[in-house]
Amino acid sequence: IPTIYGNENTENSLIKGGLIHHEVRKELQKILKPGIKTSEIAETIEFHTKRLTNNKGLNNGIGFPASLAVTHCAAHYHPSEKSDLVVSYNDNIKIDFGVIVNGWIVDSAFSIYFDPKYDKLHEAVKDCTYTGIKNAGIDVRIKEWGKNNQEVMESYEIELNGKVESIKAIRNLGGHNILNKRIH
Repeated sequence: IPTIYGNENTENSLIKGGLIHHEVRKELQKILKPGIKTSEIAETIEFHTKRLTNNKGLNNGIGFPASLAVTHCAAHYHPSEKSDLVVSYNDNIKIDFGVIVNGWIVDSAFSIYFDPKYDKLHEAVKDCTYTGIKNAGIDVRIKEWGKNNQEVMESYEIELNGKVESIKAIRNLGGHNILNKRIH
């Protein structure tokens, strides 16, 4: 990863942020296993993000605290002294973290799971994600775009504990803006 200096243009800053995010994810994949604490995941993200961005604060470093949504939590859980979850074999974990380079935040998330019984769920998520990317565009109405994504997600079923369940899209969880040196 190239060393970060000064005020590079937006495109180069976002490319570097994406490369750093990718490298941090590779480091995470080495430690993710049942029995790991969410605090260890968050600390690994922070350590490698700081290391790879030279930890220059607002302009280069951690974009926002890591969101580690475990199983029934949809978003925005971060471990603390009072709440440090231990990841189990049966958990699904969404890991969302940001890297900031020259004020530009790269925000990306991925999911992990260990039990193959969740293969169909993750296949549905992948199909829905690629459908959303394929259908995104300047003149697309967000309501129709979301409806199409929901239709893809809800066309899947999963067998859990001998019972076939419909997969449902999460409702009332929206996105946010990312501007230079500002998120939300």
